[in-house]
Amino acid sequence: MSHTPHAASPSDPPARFGADSISSTLRRELWIVSRSRGLIGIVMGGAILIATIYNYGTRPLYESVSVISLDRAADALLNPAAPVDAGRMQDALQEQVRRLRSPELVLRSVEDAAPEVKAELALGPLGDWKERIRSEVSHRLRPPKSGVASVPEMVEALRSRLAVEHTPPAKWVYVRFWGYDAEATATALNRLIDVYLREAAKEAEGASGATRSAMKSKVAERQGQVADSLDQLDAFEAKEGLKNVEGRRELLSKELARLQDALISARQARQSRLAIFEESQKASTSEMLSIPSVREDREVSETGSRISDLESKVARSAAVYGDLHPELAALRSELGLARQRLSARLATLRDSIARDYRLAQREERDLGAAVADAQRSLSQLERNSVEHSFIQRQALAGQQAVGELIEKSVREADQQVYFAPRVLQQATPATVPVSPQRGRNFQIALALGGILALSLAWLRAHLDETVRTPDDARLHFDLPMMGMIPRDVAAGADMFARAEGPSSRLLEAYRLLRTNVMMGPARPGGHRVLLITSSREGEGKTTTSRGLATALARAGNRVLLIDGDLRRASLSRLLQAEGRAGLVEVIEGEKASACVTPTAVPGLALLPAGRHHEDAAELLNREVLTRTCEALRTEYDWIVIDAPPVLAVADAAVLCRVADAVLVVVGANVTPIASIRATLEQLAAVRASIAGLVLNNVDLDRDSHYYRHYYSSQYEDYSSGTKRGRVAPAAAGSRARRPAAEPRRGGRVL
Repeated sequence: MSHTPHAASPSDPPARFGADSISSTLRRELWIVSRSRGLIGIVMGGAILIATIYNYGTRPLYESVSVISLDRAADALLNPAAPVDAGRMQDALQEQVRRLRSPELVLRSVEDAAPEVKAELALGPLGDWKERIRSEVSHRLRPPKSGVASVPEMVEALRSRLAVEHTPPAKWVYVRFWGYDAEATATALNRLIDVYLREAAKEAEGASGATRSAMKSKVAERQGQVADSLDQLDAFEAKEGLKNVEGRRELLSKELARLQDALISARQARQSRLAIFEESQKASTSEMLSIPSVREDREVSETGSRISDLESKVARSAAVYGDLHPELAALRSELGLARQRLSARLATLRDSIARDYRLAQREERDLGAAVADAQRSLSQLERNSVEHSFIQRQALAGQQAVGELIEKSVREADQQVYFAPRVLQQATPATVPVSPQRGRNFQIALALGGILALSLAWLRAHLDETVRTPDDARLHFDLPMMGMIPRDVAAGADMFARAEGPSSRLLEAYRLLRTNVMMGPARPGGHRVLLITSSREGEGKTTTSRGLATALARAGNRVLLIDGDLRRASLSRLLQAEGRAGLVEVIEGEKASACVTPTAVPGLALLPAGRHHEDAAELLNREVLTRTCEALRTEYDWIVIDAPPVLAVADAAVLCRVADAVLVVVGANVTPIASIRATLEQLAAVRASIAGLVLNNVDLDRDSHYYRHYYSSQYEDYSSGTKRGRVAPAAAGSRARRPAAEPRRGGRVL
C-alpha cells in the first residue's frame, strides 16, 4: 500500500514545538544562534577589528574651551538705567553667538595668526565621522601637504572646528575649538577671542547715532511702502469696478438662487415628460389610451365614448336585422370613421408629447447655461474681492506698522543693547584627547556587531530552504522519521566492526534505523525488500544502504545488499567489487547465486551492479528482475537495494515495483525541500510504499544545541557512565554492564 506524502502548511508548527510554547520558541532561536556561532564570531571579530583600527589608527583630537560672559555695556549718550525686555535681550545674545562664528571675525583672526596655528589649519576642516575616516585614510596614504594653506582654506578649516554654545537665559557662552595639536588649538581659540573682544569694544563706541539714523531710514522706507499700497488699491478698484462690491455680490447671489430654483423645476418637468415620451414611443395606438394624459384629452374621451355607443348599436342591430341589413352597414361605416378619428388624434398627441419633451430639454439647457454664467460671474467677483481685500489689509497693516515703528523708535531709543564681553576662562592646551573615545567605540562595535551578527544568523536560518533537523522534515512532510545518521569523519570502511571510539554514535544510529525498519509492517512470510534512494546524488544513500544492511546482518539476519545503481555502481566501487558479475548479468540470464559475493560481515552478501549497461532503465524494467527478487526472498530475510536518485534518472521508479518499502535518504543542510517534495510525488506516482525518511550526515557538533534534545549527549553520558564512575539505572541494586563489543571478523571487507 503506497504512502502518499502530505505537504504541511508553512504556518503549521512542528510536532515537537507547540504553537503556544514560549520555551520551545526560545530554544529554537537559541539553536539558530548556536548553529551560527561561527558567523557570529566572524562578524563580532570584524566589528572589534574595525573599532581597533579606528581607535589606534586615527590621530588624536584635542579640545580647547573658553568661557565668555556677555555683560551689557552702558553708552555715555544712552540712559544706562533703561530696562530691556527678556526677548530683546535674548535676541541680542543670539546675535553675539552668530558673530563669534561669522566668516568676517574668523577672517580677521587668521590674517595675523601664529605659524603653528596656520600649520594646524593647513590640515583641513573637520567633518562628520565619515569625513573624519576619509581624511584619516588620506593622511595615512598620502604625505601631508607642504607650505601654508590659503586664507579661504584656513577660514573654512577654523569654522569647521569651532562651536559656540549658549543656553538661555544665561549670559555666558562656551566657545570650543578642536585640533590635532593641543598648543596650536589653544592659541587659535585665544586669538579668535581677542579679535572678538576688540570688535565688540569698537561697536559700542558711538553706536547711538548710527542706530537712530537707521531707525529714521526704516520709518521713511515703510511710509513709502504704505503709499504704494494705497495707490495700488485705488488703481485696482478703478479697473475692476469694485466701488460697490457688496451690492453686486448680493444681486448676483439672488439671481443665482432664482436661476437654480428655475433649473430644478425645469429638470423635474423634463423628467416627467421623459417618462411620458418613452411610454408613448413604445406603446401602440391602442396602448396609448393607458397613458393618463392621453386618456384625459377631451377629443379622445368623446371619440372613445362615441365608439363605445356605436359598437353597442352594431351589436344590437346585428342581432335584430342580420349582417346584410342597410342600417347595420351604415352603423359600421360610422364606427370605422370614428376609429380613424381616434387614431389620427392619438398620432397627433404622440407628436405633441415628443414636442413637449424637446421643449423641456431646451429649457433645462438654457437654464443650466444661465446658472453657469451666474456662477462664473460670482466666482470672478469673489476673486477680485479677495485681491481687493488683501491689498486693503496690506495698506492698513503698513499704516499700523509705521505707527508702531515710530512709537518703538521713540520708546526704545535709549534701550539699545550693547555688550562688553569678559573672558571668564582662558583656553589652555588639553592633555587628554577627546577623540577617539576608545572605550565607547568598543562598546558601540560590540553592540552593532552583535545586532548585525544576530540579524544575519536569523536571516540565514529563515532563508535556508534545506532540511536541517527532524522537525523540519515533520513540518513539511507527513512521513515518519526512520532514523538520523550523524556525520562521522573518523569512521572507515570497517567502522561497523567497532563498538566504541569515534564511530560509536554512528553505530548506534544505524542500530536505531534497523530497529525502526524491523518493527515496521512486513509482507506475509516475514521477508522484506527495502529500496533506499534519495532526491539527488551526494546525499548518502549508498552509505546508508551499506550501514543498514550491516546492522541487519549483525542482528542475526540473512541480508542481501544489491547495487541497483547500474550507471555509476557506487556501492560496488565502495566495497571493491567493480568488474565482477552482478545484477546486469542476472537480468540477462545468469544465475543469481553465481553473482552473489560474501562480505566480511557474517550474514551479509553483496550482489554488485555488474558490467556497465547503456540502457539501465530498460534493463531494470524486464520481468526477469521481478522473478529473481521473488526467488531471493526465500533465501534471505532482508534484501536492501541501493537505487539511483529519483530526480536524476527513472531507475529508482522502475525498481519500486520489486520493493516492499522505500526509504528516502535526505542530506542534512543539503537537500532543498522542493526537491524532496518532487521525489515523494514521483514515488507516489508509481505507487511506491514509502516507509519514511532518513536524515543523513547530521553534524551533531555544529548543531549540538539542538540535537542534544534527541540523543547525542544522552547517549554519550550513558555510554561513558562506567568510565565516569556512575551506575546506569538498568536495574535496582545492580551495576550497569558495558555491552560486549561485537566480534571482528577476518577476511577482506567488500
